[in-house]
Amino acid sequence: MPKETREYMNELLRDLGKASGLTGAALDARGCFALSLDGAVFTVMCRKETEEACLLHTLGPLPQEREERARVSAFLLEQNCFFRGVGAGVLGVFAGEIHYTLRLVPQNLTYADFERMLLFTVDLCADLKRQMNGTKASPSAPEADVTRMVRV
Repeated sequence: MPKETREYMNELLRDLGKASGLTGAALDARGCFALSLDGAVFTVMCRKETEEACLLHTLGPLPQEREERARVSAFLLEQNCFFRGVGAGVLGVFAGEIHYTLRLVPQNLTYADFERMLLFTVDLCADLKRQMNGTKASPSAPEADVTRMVRV
């Protein structure tokens, strides 16, 4: 990963650390940083070959039971269609797990944008999990447009 990307990301993480009382918030040697928000783990990962970083979250396993798997798969496709229910992110399945990924360019983010994006993603993923489990989204489901903060 270009040094510049790592520096920008670490600056955002340092500011996050200051705002939340986390000491030593920074990317590890692999370019990753994991953070637990509202009991869910979110990972910032810088890609070595590009100027980008990703915010990742695992929503859970893809169901094994055929009918439930079909229902959840249809839900994932519907949410991904034209970014209908995923903000500027994308849903995908890898190794039997459902993942939410949001691409970002740290150089284009202020700390306020980064914090807003984290909070948006936490709320969005919680609502996606509720909907996948067959419960309704919360009345305060995120509707903010974060597309201007990321390169789509």
